[in-house]
Amino acid sequence: MQKIPALCLLALCLLLITSIAYTGESALEATKKIVGQYNGQWTLYGTSAGKVVEKTTWTDVLTAENPIEKTGRSFVEITDVMTFHDGTTRTSKFIEGYFTNPDGSAGDRFYEINGKPVSFKKLSENDWTFHTTLDAGELWFLGFNPTNVLLATQVTTKSTTYDGKIDTDHITRVTTIQWKDTDGLVKSTQFVSMKGLHKRVVK
Repeated sequence: MQKIPALCLLALCLLLITSIAYTGESALEATKKIVGQYNGQWTLYGTSAGKVVEKTTWTDVLTAENPIEKTGRSFVEITDVMTFHDGTTRTSKFIEGYFTNPDGSAGDRFYEINGKPVSFKKLSENDWTFHTTLDAGELWFLGFNPTNVLLATQVTTKSTTYDGKIDTDHITRVTTIQWKDTDGLVKSTQFVSMKGLHKRVVK
C-alpha cells in the first residue's frame, strides 16, 4: 500500500464527540467529557487523470484518556489505532482539549499534532469546523506535484447526531487545489477528499 502521510490521516480522525463546552463550565470538566472509546470508518479520496478516485479506506479505534490541566490548557491523551483495507495497521498519538479562559472556563477547542495546535470553530450546537493546509507529502498522495501547486487548503466539518446512548460524528473534508499545468495554464479544483464517522457509546 502506498504510504499515507501521517498528518493526512490524523486530521481526518479528529473532532471527537461531546464537542460542546457549556457556558461557565471549566476547561477541565469539558475535557473530561471527551474521555472514551470511539469507533470509526473512513474513506480517503484523491485525484488521478483529472478524476476524483478512492485512495484508501480504513477503520479505527480511538481511545481518549487521562484528562489533565496544564499551562493554560486542558486536554486528553489520544491513541488512534487504524486498520487499513489491506490489513496493515498504524498507531498515532496526539492531544485534544480546550484552551483555558482567564476565569478557568473552557475556551476554544483544539487538537495538537507534533506540537502544532489547530483550533476548531463552533458553528452551532452540533457543528464544528477547522482549516488546515497541505504539506508536500499530502499533495503527492492526493495526486498533485507540489512544485506546480499555487494554493492548497482544506476545510473539515463535523456534525454530531444523537440516538439514545450512541453519539455519531459525521465528518467531511473538502480540499481546494490551484496549480499550474505543463502548458503554464492556471487551473483549480475542489473535491471531497475524506468522509467518515466516529461512534461512541455514552456511559
